[in-house]
Amino acid sequence: MFELSSPLGLTAALAASLMAARLRVTGSAFLIHHMGSHSRKSDTRSRHIAEWVGIATLSASAEAYEAAHIKPHHGQVFATLADPDAAFLHGHGFRPGTPYDKLWLLFWWTLVSPRFHTQLTLARLRSVFLEGPLWRQRAAPWFWGSVLALASCFGALPGFLLAFVTPLLLLGNIAAFLELASEHVWLTCLDLPPKQRHRQLSHGRHLGVMPPQQSQRYNPVAWAWWLARTALAAALRATVLGGDLSWHHRHHTGGAVDGWKDATQAYSAEFWNDKSEQQHAVASIGEAIARWFRSLSAQEQ
Repeated sequence: MFELSSPLGLTAALAASLMAARLRVTGSAFLIHHMGSHSRKSDTRSRHIAEWVGIATLSASAEAYEAAHIKPHHGQVFATLADPDAAFLHGHGFRPGTPYDKLWLLFWWTLVSPRFHTQLTLARLRSVFLEGPLWRQRAAPWFWGSVLALASCFGALPGFLLAFVTPLLLLGNIAAFLELASEHVWLTCLDLPPKQRHRQLSHGRHLGVMPPQQSQRYNPVAWAWWLARTALAAALRATVLGGDLSWHHRHHTGGAVDGWKDATQAYSAEFWNDKSEQQHAVASIGEAIARWFRSLSAQEQ
């Protein structure tokens, strides 16, 4: 009989609580880690918070993230093969001249590819335990050793590994890939200055779903379909674009405004008054990726 005091019950309870905590902090963890990595090195508090979040979520150190993402991602090599993010996608087969339909087949295969998951998981673990400040390299084994020891003491280690660590790695890899693939029009050559290139190759990912039109407003099937799509968009916003906002791409192009509230208001005003800004808006992750694939397939190999 199932009892909470039994090893099985403790395993289930611990796994459930950890999964709930994981789902609750997914968005905020990404946001804290991303913004902390963007902060100045003199802002030691933000950097330390970003490092601890990276340890807890098995993510790259702030220093490694800055070296591989922030500096090249904001400079002359943005979206080219010299950009580590673009080079990663190129290495998994997303290359100029590849037919559009083949790119989608490759996309679906990448989500379950053992090579992709092995490469990304090893990179994440290496960054957690072997990279970053010396104090982080020492703190990470102590943190995870303590967590695993505590789970083992309660007889909950198998459940903890199955219900928390495995999704944290595998599902985290998928979320990271979806976020990366939908962020920019990668590997597209434009002879423009960096800020203009960013503007042309970036998406405003809104993830919205239009409600049924006037002629369908009393159709329950139309509303049920809208509700299902809205639920999916909300789930993707929370798990893939957690902590991100639809105007995130503007900070690449010199449109950043101090303060999240002020930046949101500034972007909203610009969005409705600037037709060119609306061209960068996408209503789904699939639409953003399709835009990238169309550009990629139209280029020469």
